[in-house]
Amino acid sequence: MNLVSPVVRPAFVCTLRQTCPFIPIASSLRYGIIPSHSRAMSTQRNFGVDLQGDSASRRWLWRGTTLALCLGTGSLAYWLYTMWRGSREIWPEAVAPDLRRALYAKQKGDLDVSEQHFRRALQSLLVLPAEELRGDPHLKVTGVAIALADLLETQGKTRAAYDTYADGYEYLRRAQSNSSLSGSETLRLISIAYKLGELAGELKLEEDEEKWLVAAVEQILKNAGRSAGKQDSPQQASSTTNTHVPDPPEGLAGIDLPGWATAVDIAAPLEALAEFYEQRGQTEYALPLYLHSASVLVPPKSEKQTSPENQCRGANMMLKISELILRGPEGKHTIHSAEAWAQKGLSVVQEARSKSWGTVPICEEMLVAAYHGAGLLRELSGDGDGARKLYTAAVVQGKSLHMTHEVEMLQKRILGLQPPK
Repeated sequence: MNLVSPVVRPAFVCTLRQTCPFIPIASSLRYGIIPSHSRAMSTQRNFGVDLQGDSASRRWLWRGTTLALCLGTGSLAYWLYTMWRGSREIWPEAVAPDLRRALYAKQKGDLDVSEQHFRRALQSLLVLPAEELRGDPHLKVTGVAIALADLLETQGKTRAAYDTYADGYEYLRRAQSNSSLSGSETLRLISIAYKLGELAGELKLEEDEEKWLVAAVEQILKNAGRSAGKQDSPQQASSTTNTHVPDPPEGLAGIDLPGWATAVDIAAPLEALAEFYEQRGQTEYALPLYLHSASVLVPPKSEKQTSPENQCRGANMMLKISELILRGPEGKHTIHSAEAWAQKGLSVVQEARSKSWGTVPICEEMLVAAYHGAGLLRELSGDGDGARKLYTAAVVQGKSLHMTHEVEMLQKRILGLQPPK
């Protein structure tokens, strides 16, 4: 099933994993080796939250968003609860009994029986006329498919879950070819593609992972639109963005949020595809996607601000941008550009923390990474005193969070600096 045309891209360069193996430091924050810069020390370390290992790190940044995205509104548990309580009013009589039995069996822990009833309910829905589904037929059909796929994933049947999500995606694509989808239906299409990309990564299906993530981003570009009014493919959008971006995100051509999507709905697939390309050393594709994700999560001051959590996620994108600029071809303004983004990420985290009503775990951990990133760029610029101050601030914050390994690493960096003048 070829839903997305093959991606035309240049020959692979040596991937980041081949040239710079990543060293796990902690469960939620990691630092790895980055290629040496001609003006840098022989080994430098990344300073963003590592999204390049298994999917656990990505799940930390986008905690619990995938299933909520797939459902469009509300969480899976709430949706299943309403399906249980109101099945007679919501669902046709031919489907409601199987749904009730599926949910009852799942509640008892009899997952095989639950799976059988979910499959029967789904098959019944697929042959019923749309008018018998009593409103939102596409959301109902894909909702049951998602419930079945989630059950299969819970049982460890990842490949079967993947195939079920793919069937749900194909169902919505056929519906889209016949008539335009509503906002909720479009969001579900994007979200299922995003979930398929995640599962393809777990199944080591590299081509499929790229295909699904590209499909999600193409839907975003098509439906949300870029501020310049163009609807480019991810690769076309990449080719129009200068990889040596001198200024932080104000003024970037960002993604316009449609009324039916949140910042996370749009930013998560963009970040996932950027991560995919970054892992393969294709920074010319990864960098613009990180740029767009950052502009969604941290919009210009004139626009409505997102939550502190999302601002700190956006700060992580800025740190990743800084890293990619540093990895790219050396230019006159390379260090300056990288430092501008690292400093912007630090200021975003600090502002988000100052305006938050309480402690935001993502922001607390991100502050360590942001201090470290800004300190590294000061060190690369030859400002040992400035680097020492930033590293020390990272140590203080890391100790408050009991981040022992990170603190030890930062203390070694401080000891490696030239003595204060």
